[in-house]
Amino acid sequence: MPMDRSPTRGTPGTPVEGDAGPAYGETREQWTTRAGNGDLRIPTGKFFDYGAVGEPPTGSTLMATRQLKLPQPFWKEMPAHWFQIAEATFALHKITSDETKYRYVLTNLDPSVIPFVSDLITNPPATSKYDALRSRIINSFEETQESKLRKLLRGQDIADERPSHFLQRLRTLAGGQCTDSVIRSLFLDQLPEAARGVLAVSSLNDLDGLATMADKVVDIIKPQVVAIRQEDKSANHGQQTEPLTTQMQELRAMVEKLTVEVRKGRPRANGTRIKTYGERTLELDLNLRRNFASKFVIADIGQPILGADFLHRYNLLVDLRNHRLVDGTTNLRTEGKISRNAVQSISTINNSVPCLQLLKEFIEVTRPVAGGTPKHPVEHVILTKGPPVPDRPRRLSPGRSKFAQREINGWIEAGTCRPGKGQWASAMHLVKRGPGHWRICGDYRQLNRVTVPDKYPIPHIQDFSQQLHGCILFSTLDLTRAYHQIPVTERDKEKTALITPFGLYEFNVMPFGLRNAAQTFQRLMDTVLRGLEFCFCYIDDILIASQSEEQHRRHVRQVLTRLRQYGLSINVDKCSFFQKEVRYLGCTVSSKGTKPLKDRVDTILRYKEPHTVEQLRRFLGMINYYRRFLPSAAQTQAPLYSLATGTKKKDRRPIQWDNSTRQAFQQCKDQLANAALLAHPTENAPLILSTDASDKAIGAVLEQVSQGHRQPLAFFSRKLNKTQVAYSAYDRELLAMYEATKHFRYFIEGRELTILTDQKPLTYAFHQRPEKASPRQLRQLEYLSQFVKDIKHVAGPENVVADTLSRLEAIEMPVIVSTEELAQEQRTDPELQTLLRGQTTLNLKPLRLDDSDTQIYCEVTDKIRIYVPQSLRQKVFNTVHNLAHPGAKSTRKTVTQRFVWPSINKDIAEWVRTCLKCQRAKISRHNHPTPQHIHVPDDRFQHIHLDIIGPLPLSKGYRYCLTMIDRTTRWPEAIPIVETSANTIATNLLNTWIARFGAPETITTDRGSQFESIIFETLAQMIGARRIRTTAYHPQSNGMIERWHRSLKTAIKCHTTPEWTEILPLVLLGLRTSYKDDIGTSAAEMVYGTTLRLPGEYFIPGEQIQYPQLFANKLREYMQTIRPKPTQHHTTKKAFIHQALNNCTHVFVRVDRPRRPFENPYEGPFPIITRTNESIFRVSYKGRPTEINIERLKPAFTENTNLDLELPAELQPSTSSNQGTQQGTTVTRLAEMRRKLRTGEGRLPPRSLVDL
Repeated sequence: MPMDRSPTRGTPGTPVEGDAGPAYGETREQWTTRAGNGDLRIPTGKFFDYGAVGEPPTGSTLMATRQLKLPQPFWKEMPAHWFQIAEATFALHKITSDETKYRYVLTNLDPSVIPFVSDLITNPPATSKYDALRSRIINSFEETQESKLRKLLRGQDIADERPSHFLQRLRTLAGGQCTDSVIRSLFLDQLPEAARGVLAVSSLNDLDGLATMADKVVDIIKPQVVAIRQEDKSANHGQQTEPLTTQMQELRAMVEKLTVEVRKGRPRANGTRIKTYGERTLELDLNLRRNFASKFVIADIGQPILGADFLHRYNLLVDLRNHRLVDGTTNLRTEGKISRNAVQSISTINNSVPCLQLLKEFIEVTRPVAGGTPKHPVEHVILTKGPPVPDRPRRLSPGRSKFAQREINGWIEAGTCRPGKGQWASAMHLVKRGPGHWRICGDYRQLNRVTVPDKYPIPHIQDFSQQLHGCILFSTLDLTRAYHQIPVTERDKEKTALITPFGLYEFNVMPFGLRNAAQTFQRLMDTVLRGLEFCFCYIDDILIASQSEEQHRRHVRQVLTRLRQYGLSINVDKCSFFQKEVRYLGCTVSSKGTKPLKDRVDTILRYKEPHTVEQLRRFLGMINYYRRFLPSAAQTQAPLYSLATGTKKKDRRPIQWDNSTRQAFQQCKDQLANAALLAHPTENAPLILSTDASDKAIGAVLEQVSQGHRQPLAFFSRKLNKTQVAYSAYDRELLAMYEATKHFRYFIEGRELTILTDQKPLTYAFHQRPEKASPRQLRQLEYLSQFVKDIKHVAGPENVVADTLSRLEAIEMPVIVSTEELAQEQRTDPELQTLLRGQTTLNLKPLRLDDSDTQIYCEVTDKIRIYVPQSLRQKVFNTVHNLAHPGAKSTRKTVTQRFVWPSINKDIAEWVRTCLKCQRAKISRHNHPTPQHIHVPDDRFQHIHLDIIGPLPLSKGYRYCLTMIDRTTRWPEAIPIVETSANTIATNLLNTWIARFGAPETITTDRGSQFESIIFETLAQMIGARRIRTTAYHPQSNGMIERWHRSLKTAIKCHTTPEWTEILPLVLLGLRTSYKDDIGTSAAEMVYGTTLRLPGEYFIPGEQIQYPQLFANKLREYMQTIRPKPTQHHTTKKAFIHQALNNCTHVFVRVDRPRRPFENPYEGPFPIITRTNESIFRVSYKGRPTEINIERLKPAFTENTNLDLELPAELQPSTSSNQGTQQGTTVTRLAEMRRKLRTGEGRLPPRSLVDL
């Protein structure tokens, strides 16, 4: 309601605004007395300067002072005009002093202007104070010509303004940059429809005359209520307005180019939209002796509006009968006038909202939260460690600097931030949002590094669906300016300070980018919604689900009540109410289940092929957000992850695409397009976990049985690492069960769970004997037994996961050379030309084999056989042999029935022998060298053997046993242990053997990780012992203790008790005192020089030692005369070593570990580095020097002279003087052989790669 400036007098004794002050010649006492009688009105904005000592001025100075009045309030929208009026006032009162002008302006400034000129107030310049103050204010608040033109192009609303006044306003905005024709068009476009019809026929070209005529027309037109209605979109109307539409599109493009930001509008009371441009805090002066500060919405309307919330907040009453506004707090009044206007109103709620009436009850929740004291107790606390971390300001361009100052000034007015004065400073960063507009962000990375993390939990983003079973109606709420609704604790505000080129500013509310900000806000929302089990809140997104409309209305009311109670507001435009299907956290939620959002899926489907590793990782990240909807995601994405290897964060390496990776990229998109609909979990429903494993990945699907149907709840898949790929099929299937159970533990714990697998042996896993399983299998089965009720077998085709994970490998059918290629090669083959001259017994004739005129030479003696030229013989052989890789005889028979060439039998035999695929896949006769005797030391306890047996049946907490035996005396030790870590092995070795018999010189062990550890190696070095490692998969090197294991286990089994730790001491006593044929005595006699008394022994020797010293000397002499005997070999196998191993350069290595189905029994070929002894070869096995026993080797035969002979880097030829003689000689010979083979100087014999 527009107000005038003539307030009514108040009660007697109360000064009233509007009086001119003391009359000329009136004393101060007279003026004070008149004021006490209520007859005095104090002028607003007067400046009384009574001098430094408080004496009133006299003469002309008093006349000028008491009559000078500057415009009130200060015009922030038109500062230049305000200063022009102020200067005119100064001129009328003959004020020329710079100091006086400066003080007049200061006393008339609006309080909101003070922060912009605070430096000029505290530290004014020595000269030209007034000019500096004027320039600063005009530059800060004067509207640019570009902004005026933008307003003009957006269109101005005439509202109740007279047309002539409206025309003048348009001219002011144009600023002389628009022609009269443009202004005329904009002017006529805003006039009432009746006035436009009258003026359209006018021939006046003068705008002033046209405006005068418009005033007269509008005065006689009856005021109308203006409503916004939708335009008719019929075909005829579209044809008529097509030129106008084109012009409007051009004008709209101009507006978008100049517009900084146009935010989403608010609905009118009739449901149409009003453009809004943000909010701003202003102070209104209504002549009621106090200012009214509030946050106003900047809207595209012609008449300002004061809402009922503003009137209610300040206790203002509208007296329509007396045309005035009454302040209910001070009982002051101000006169107003009533004018007829078009209906203008703004509503924060759209009329189309389903729960309109319910939202009207909570209108406070739909409005933006005004600054002030929050209604909730949560504050953001920033706990840091260490001193403050200041940052330097970042320089800005003039345009960005001006925008940042304007934005921060708005924050200061709104109370969001304030000028800072602490030691903390984070750099300000601007992110571009649109043409000419930026988002101000704080670079809080340094602050976040020293911030102590908040341990408050944030809900898992996938848990929202656990409470949705049976719900049919959903609502989602989105909070307005969520983070700005939480204040920062006073002592930590300085830590949020942003440093800019124009000052330091700290936040009063929680800004974006701070560590622990999400935890703080989640703490607030958990406080607000505590006890409301029907809603799920993730940060600032709230989901409400109900099973009926009435229940849902009650639930929404409870949530809105809580939000109002804690002073929080929602953004109605981003909320959904009473819907059967809503969008929440990137998913579509309905009563049937949850699935990915269609628009986001479409965005990913349009994603172009990445060019760098960084782009590929970004794509995989988007896909894997919906991973729980995708079966066998790991299997499909495995080729893409192989391209994204590496630890570099921003890896811009180019990607080399091939057919397999492109196919995987497209399959990932197709999977997402066909993502499964996941059901909402049902409480206490039986669960089924279907698992499967392939060669590269494992997968599972968790399902629930509801009303006799299986419904998927979530999918799981993971790629196997290098070690797990080598597992057997049984172990991979067990691993799939174990990993899937761990992944879904949060859901299946305490529920009835059944596992389905296509690996039938796993159905008996819980009933097998523990000693038959490996430690890893026992550990996994023990974990599964805590959750799994039963494991059932399902055939592969019936297993959905198995079908998904299984892959069909494409079989390439070989094609023999074409007729044209064969004829061309025959014409250029010199050997055929020699044969055709009669130097052969072959009967060769040219024949046509097809409809073409091409003739092929064939042998026609018994039957037709094609002659193959020398360049195509290998290709023909490969085509026939590679079908099934048969033996030499079968291949020769197949080829000779169809083709012919000289020495065909010899060539086929050689090619079959040198086929690398056949050598890898076919098992030939294994090598069996003659067993070698290990040197037996001369003294006792010099050489010991160590090993570990287990896992054994659990007995008093022990599952393993550390065994030791002396090579000379055969004295054994067996120590029960709980686990097999290196620390346990080293400790027991030191406390038992070394403490009793001293430190040995040699220790023989296998290649177990415990013996290869740094701890065990350090112990061996400390006692001065040399450790001997056995070769892989060759336990015969440690045969003494391996053979004793059989005797130990046999003795324990004979006691038929599971508590093997109780009988172990007696078993060891028996083994130590038993007679051994190879040494002719017992181990106890070899150690102690006498037998040990056994239980039940009746006859005890009665001799006593009278002279211990003499006995000890004799015992020592006898012990020194003992010569140990080597161990006996009981093998009956005939020794065999392939002769080619003596001079070959490459070998195949036998795979002795459990092999996967269809895995080759041999690997290689690998180059030989050197031969250590008769039984050990040093081979470059997969790029690493490894010692391998001859029993696992097979010579490699090949005709390929380009065979890779590369050695590891540490074994390459070197000129270093400290290189070993034998190694250097071997490397030199191999390098020379490599050079001859590549240059063609030498050729290898067919039988093998002979060492040149």
